[in-house]
Amino acid sequence: MRTARVAAAFSAEEEKGLRLAFRLRLVALALVALFLLFINTWPEVLYYDALFLGFIGIGALSLVPASGRAGTGPAEWTRWVVPLVDLALVTFAIAYPNPLGGDDWLTLPLRLRLDNFVYLLLFVALATLTYSPRQVIWTGVCAALCWIVATLWIAQQPDVQFILGVGESWGSLSPAEQTETFTDANTVPAVTLVKQVLLLLIVAGILAAAVRRARSLALRQVRAEAERTQLARYFSPNLVDELANADRAVGAIRRSEIAVLFADIVGFTRLSEAIGPEETIALLREFHVRMQAAVFAHRGTLDKYLGDGLMATFGTPLTGPRDAANALAGAREMAAAVARWNDERRAAGDAAIEIGIGVHWGAVVLGDIGGENRLEFATIGDTVNVASRLEALTRELGVEIVASDDLVRAMRSAVASPQADALMAGFVRGDAQQLRGRSAPVEIHVRPRAGEVLRR
Repeated sequence: MRTARVAAAFSAEEEKGLRLAFRLRLVALALVALFLLFINTWPEVLYYDALFLGFIGIGALSLVPASGRAGTGPAEWTRWVVPLVDLALVTFAIAYPNPLGGDDWLTLPLRLRLDNFVYLLLFVALATLTYSPRQVIWTGVCAALCWIVATLWIAQQPDVQFILGVGESWGSLSPAEQTETFTDANTVPAVTLVKQVLLLLIVAGILAAAVRRARSLALRQVRAEAERTQLARYFSPNLVDELANADRAVGAIRRSEIAVLFADIVGFTRLSEAIGPEETIALLREFHVRMQAAVFAHRGTLDKYLGDGLMATFGTPLTGPRDAANALAGAREMAAAVARWNDERRAAGDAAIEIGIGVHWGAVVLGDIGGENRLEFATIGDTVNVASRLEALTRELGVEIVASDDLVRAMRSAVASPQADALMAGFVRGDAQQLRGRSAPVEIHVRPRAGEVLRR
């Protein structure tokens, strides 16, 4: 689907490129017309004016929409017909004498040797504005074909000699005779034609390769940015570039020891009934923004939103020595963010909200789950269940944060004592809790809400 959108974007850019090429064509024709006005006399210049009108009409033809309506893109046939007609007309203007006079001194073969040949290259260069390699190649081929036809037509005219410039007959000529033959105003050297055609095709090939490379680079950049945008929905911004450049697939199934955090608004059902649906959605959005910022600030991963709550992990997709400390710091920051938000809510006359946070450390299984059409990066295991039940325990104990002893020990083993003590400020050891699904009690540390005491 994303590739189709990118292809559609390039198609739109091709259409814009054709319009830009048409505007540049008008500018170029105006400049050439001014130049020819100074080097040609009346009425010879009228012939060139007629040619310019033809070029303008051909350029307008390239903008004909596919279905006869503006904004539907150019008709496909114009991509093939317009370059051919364009280059046929410019080749005719170069090779055929002005019927109104002014260049009678030029023989037909001499017209092929002047620098007018570069006008063909101009049209090949303009084709790059379509961002289409095939358009550039086709324009180069049309230029080569038109130039070959014009050269062979001139070679068939009376008093014109077509020389190959190779073989024994050429080698038998003296250098002076060879020079005289090449400079003869009535000779058409085949070697010159070959060089000109090769130059056209080589330049077209180089420009087409440049356009193709630019398209590939743009496609890679679009894909990379799309992947970074997707990653930024779940991971902290400072992890996004690291993940985008990682050699290992994010969704590869593996086992890791990480920290899992659950957070939830206490009494949300009662609160939502009091404020109504519109204000409920607004409150949830504001809550999620603040909680997401707290998670990302401590290198956490936002696993999922759970209505009025969320699940976050620390140590996914890449583990680090500070994962347990980051989880505890993230929990403290979430509580602090809610406290600041409550100050704003009270000032606005709204009721304060309470949050419950549970954090645990342990082994989990990480990997993609789901069907073929929709995959989700999941964190699975007993650690997740324990963290969820620790969050539910905050209501029973009347506290703000419940952290397992496993998490605290993992944190203390990774950071220096002063920092560990700072992270544990306000926490007290609670009674071991028997959680559903666990045979042994879970040792916990709790932090009461501001102004409350621990209920045992």
